[in-house]
Amino acid sequence: MEKVNLAPPPMPSYEQPAIPAQGYLWVPGFWAWRKSVPDYLWVPGTWVQPPQPGLLWTPPYWSRVEGGYAFHDGYWATEVGFYGGIAYGYGYDGNGYQGGRWKNGTFSYNRAVNNFGSRDIPNVYNQAVTGDNSTLSVSFNGGSKGATARATKHQEALASAGHVGATTEQQKHFELAAMDRSLYSKLNNSKPAVAATPLAGVLDGAGITHSEGAPNPSAEPSGDEKKTGFDSR
Repeated sequence: MEKVNLAPPPMPSYEQPAIPAQGYLWVPGFWAWRKSVPDYLWVPGTWVQPPQPGLLWTPPYWSRVEGGYAFHDGYWATEVGFYGGIAYGYGYDGNGYQGGRWKNGTFSYNRAVNNFGSRDIPNVYNQAVTGDNSTLSVSFNGGSKGATARATKHQEALASAGHVGATTEQQKHFELAAMDRSLYSKLNNSKPAVAATPLAGVLDGAGITHSEGAPNPSAEPSGDEKKTGFDSR
């Protein structure tokens, strides 16, 4: 596992865009590492369709390890596993997922943490959740400044068990983010202008939300920053 010497920036504060349609699940934004730049880039939160009914998304996370920081990939599984105790918000308070649940092949949404906009979503319920989406929070686990959560034996087993990786739609979203110069932390002061999007792979237009205190987007990228490959290392 390759390590990064620099700690990832804090999580930005942003509003969740409205869900585009029934059947989409929220995937929170996260900081990824682009080795070729080198810098952290923000991969905006977005709504995506799961690869199959019954699956939930475990977000990726960073952990403090000897010699630096290590990245742990996200994945789809029937349960939400360990994601470092990072409070991504909107149902992800650091442990599990409180934004919704599957029942008989249909996903029901918790109205308390999902933005429906003007859409009529039929399968909803109300349940108060912990956490606060309005403040900056730590973006890595471990060390003296990271989240202190530790994976349970069950969560460790989930990470080792068979699961499904990011969908093609998610991968394209990652690649598009890597092409956007304004999403790199050195240029946005860790406050990305595009913090979340209503659809994966769409980084402009209606429904885009910005992080609190975000600067104006920079000029178009050039040279190496135009590469489309996504490098989470």
